[in-house]
Amino acid sequence: MAIWYFEVTTDTKGRGTILRSIKWLIIYHWGTVVFGSLVISVSQLIRLLFEYQRKIVGTMNPKNPLTFCLQIICCCQVQWSERCLKFMTKNAYIQTAITNQSFCPAAFNAYTLMIKHAPRLG
Repeated sequence: MAIWYFEVTTDTKGRGTILRSIKWLIIYHWGTVVFGSLVISVSQLIRLLFEYQRKIVGTMNPKNPLTFCLQIICCCQVQWSERCLKFMTKNAYIQTAITNQSFCPAAFNAYTLMIKHAPRLG
């Protein structure tokens, strides 16, 4: 989309930009897509392990309120971190599409952009 946006006013009127962007994705940014997917997959795996652990501990001692509270707190923390990682990955992909950077610099730029414009985003 960024290529088309900046080239639509030239003589070519943006023709061929979709194929060029797909070619750039396959050649230059395949690792970015894989790394972002890996980050989300690992966070989901951690959440599933916590859910499994919660189920095991819940069957061993279902009446203990302290264990129940700790399980709920851990579950909420893991879900919150997974949502943050998904949000950051999405914004890193957007920064990659706009600035043609790899995943980590794009994620850092997205993070600094969000911090810089926190009142506007809030």
